[in-house]
Amino acid sequence: MSAQLNISRAELDTLLAEDSATDTDAPTATERKRLSEFEKGKIAILYEQGWGYGRIANHVGRSKSTIQKFIKRYIERGNQQNRTAPG
Repeated sequence: MSAQLNISRAELDTLLAEDSATDTDAPTATERKRLSEFEKGKIAILYEQGWGYGRIANHVGRSKSTIQKFIKRYIERGNQQNRTAPG
């Protein structure tokens, strides 16, 4: 089951431009662990647009394995939300 995202090319271009403008103060890969909600949405959109794992990884500054794991969960769950923690 694959979730479908309806986004125009212009909206995608705007999203990519906005993110690159905010990347100047981004922490290094070793300083952060979890994907932000923005990153998750961006990865999902780029994947639905046909981008490959490596290209997405380079664009968002994460490892290819992180992208692969997220997309696998995204496809299995049908959304980008984390599971709720027990307790």
